[in-house]
Amino acid sequence: MNPATAIERIYSLNVGIIGVGSGRHERPHKPLLLLAAFDLIDSGLATPERIPWCQELRDRFTDHFLLVRKHDDQNKPDNPFHYLQSEGF
Repeated sequence: MNPATAIERIYSLNVGIIGVGSGRHERPHKPLLLLAAFDLIDSGLATPERIPWCQELRDRFTDHFLLVRKHDDQNKPDNPFHYLQSEGF
């Protein structure tokens, strides 16, 4: 996948929206898991072809998640790990 295609897919992620009124927000899980995966690639613990499901990935997800979570968001990287596959990642 070339960088332009990857960027377009990131902008097109189906992130889901929850809540109403001032509590309405996008779920951050898929973008955060991608950031965690990029962290692993940058540190040499993964490659673009193979992102392992490991504690390091979950820990990096949590680091990002704690910065942006809202209201009832749950620290659960499991679902986006599987759903990102259907979005071309």
